[in-house]
Amino acid sequence: MYSRKLCIIANTVKGILRALVMSLVWLGLPSCQSPHPSPKLHADPVSSSADSIPVAPVSGTIHAKPFGLGSARYFVDRRPGYAHVDIKLSAGKSADHCGAPLPDDSASVWLRRAGSESINSEIIRIASNRREAWEVHYQAMDDGQWVGNGNAEALVVLEPPAADQRLRGELSVCFADETKSCVLGTFVAEYCPISIDAPIRGMYHMESKTAFDPARAAPSEGSDPTQVGAP
Repeated sequence: MYSRKLCIIANTVKGILRALVMSLVWLGLPSCQSPHPSPKLHADPVSSSADSIPVAPVSGTIHAKPFGLGSARYFVDRRPGYAHVDIKLSAGKSADHCGAPLPDDSASVWLRRAGSESINSEIIRIASNRREAWEVHYQAMDDGQWVGNGNAEALVVLEPPAADQRLRGELSVCFADETKSCVLGTFVAEYCPISIDAPIRGMYHMESKTAFDPARAAPSEGSDPTQVGAP
């Protein structure tokens, strides 16, 4: 008898809840699911071969603003756990070798590959729907804040660094963003050491190990202290 009463109460509660749900539907309350999901962005097609990349400095548009190559550098980080190669193409320019591009809010396009192995002659195709050895990104300033994108279709052609350590390459890349950012052209990137490897005396070339000799630095008896270290 007691169980039968529990069943009657449970059925009554179910009926009330069902009625409440139907009432909410008829009232037209908004659904928790967005009725208009954001469309998936796609990158525009890029050059199909190196022959279709113009022999001219990289240019195009990044985040709806004109982009023209001002400086190109590449870096090799050999630290265990951080090893990678970066090729950075910036709209900014610098009068100093490996100096920071100016203005400091210049847009840039950069490529990265994990590992510090030497760069060989290669043709690289990057697809937005696949994970590749190389990846390509951009960053740009928008209303005082940095914005970026790393979802892209790209064709990259690289040559091994020459005797002067310059790295020559060709690039055609389009990003999957709302502004349809795309750049293409050629570049010659200067080699720059990472900050942890950079000389600390304001010089680009590393100093000779014999540039400072502690034995010569200590003045001998009777010597002129003003001539310490002189040849």
